[in-house]
Amino acid sequence: MPEPAGLIRSLLSPRSCPDPYAVYRALRHGGRVHHFAPLNMFLVNGHADCAALHRDRGLLVIDSALHEERRLGRWPEQVLHSIDQWPVYRNPPAHAASRQVLKQHFAPAVVDGLRPVVERQCERELAEVVRRGANSAVVDLQPHLDRLPMMVMSTILGLPPADLPHLVEMVAEFSLFFEVVLTGGQKRRMVDSHDRLITYFLALIAERRRRPDGAAVSSLVAELTGPGGALPDRRLAGMLAGLLLAGFETTVGLLGNGAHALAAHPEQARLLAAEPGRADAVVEEVLRWDSPVQVNSRVAGQRLDVAGVPIPVGAVVALVYGSAHRDPDRYPDPDRFDITRSEVRPLSFGTGIHHCLGSRLARMEAAVVFACLARFPALRLAGQPRRRSPGFTIRAFETLPVRVS
Repeated sequence: MPEPAGLIRSLLSPRSCPDPYAVYRALRHGGRVHHFAPLNMFLVNGHADCAALHRDRGLLVIDSALHEERRLGRWPEQVLHSIDQWPVYRNPPAHAASRQVLKQHFAPAVVDGLRPVVERQCERELAEVVRRGANSAVVDLQPHLDRLPMMVMSTILGLPPADLPHLVEMVAEFSLFFEVVLTGGQKRRMVDSHDRLITYFLALIAERRRRPDGAAVSSLVAELTGPGGALPDRRLAGMLAGLLLAGFETTVGLLGNGAHALAAHPEQARLLAAEPGRADAVVEEVLRWDSPVQVNSRVAGQRLDVAGVPIPVGAVVALVYGSAHRDPDRYPDPDRFDITRSEVRPLSFGTGIHHCLGSRLARMEAAVVFACLARFPALRLAGQPRRRSPGFTIRAFETLPVRVS
């Protein structure tokens, strides 16, 4: 078996690892926890360990204070100022306040009310795919999947429809933020897209202050920067950029990975076509089998012991969901994509205080898309899809060529 350090380097490559699941399997065979000395990072591979650490208050998210204290040196100051406003990158007690401000915009009633909007947009996108795919022409499905979550987030936030194509491009570049290792060019693209998003939201904040429209941006402007509020516009712009990123990137990965899984497993697609009510189960199996969130990185706030391996204070702890979801101790025959699988509880959206605010929304969007795809059980891959890179943290497609029958 290759040395763990070499396997981990292949996962961290700035180019997308072609088969991370084979690497995870080799790492699990070599132990439940592996230390990667160059980054002082401990990779946790098993399901039971990842699930337990999810709820361990000794693990901290990498907020801007920890970033500076541990001299991680990954992001420039303006990006750190933005993540200061994201609940997912805030530790208690600041975490609760920022989460509460956003929670109302993702309440169950709000998500349920968006379902008809998602269904209409999904119908439009698939009609366009069918039109483009006439006479067995190859169609890139991914841009159509990209537009759906951006349209949903624009509805919540009140973003002008004409801005959506530009925003898809900016947010896709900004998603490089989640990765651990980037090339110089990738880092420059990420920072540039961040700065453009901040400029965009600063202009929108000013516009909504003059002409409120009742959507989330107007609500947050009134609540956080109006009388009684003290949040500078620059910080609110950072919050909105993070909100748009979170609502777009994970969902795009879920939709693309699910469409790919169904196209690559025609027997499962036929089963879904015969029983469209299984769409919710498909969502959970996709989250398990090919999770859009492969890794969740934290910092040890106190000394930990995982599987007999001591983890010192300040070390990065990578919870490898992609490996945990293929752990045979938790899921029998874990490499098989099976939409009839029972007791599927993916870790992808987190648990405890950092459970993803938008998980219900992402699951709803995916269920609608997969139910629509059930009408096309002969959907097949047509050529080699291209994964986004690097792909250590977020697993998604850049292109997904298909034929539609």
